Amino acid sequence: MTNTSRPAEKCDSYDDANRLAKILPAIEALDNAQLKKFIKAYAANSQLSGSYGFNGEQPSTYGHGLAKHISRLTGRTFKSNATGRIREI
Repeated sequence: MTNTSRPAEKCDSYDDANRLAKILPAIEALDNAQLKKFIKAYAANSQLSGSYGFNGEQPSTYGHGLAKHISRLTGRTFKSNATGRIREI
């Protein structure tokens, strides 16, 4: 199993985060540990949570964001908020 959340933890610019977000649609599965790491990285890294590719604020250009992809992958509903958190709703 690859650690798909590792690059997210290391993003150091909005541009890097937006480039990394391009892989989100290609992720086919996440185990619970990977899910938690993605959510933790999003909360801890303002470059991720502030990037359009991860926050989903410009979906026509950058995609729908991490919360939508986590929802797609888990079958549960997740939403991101303005404080850089992703929560299940």
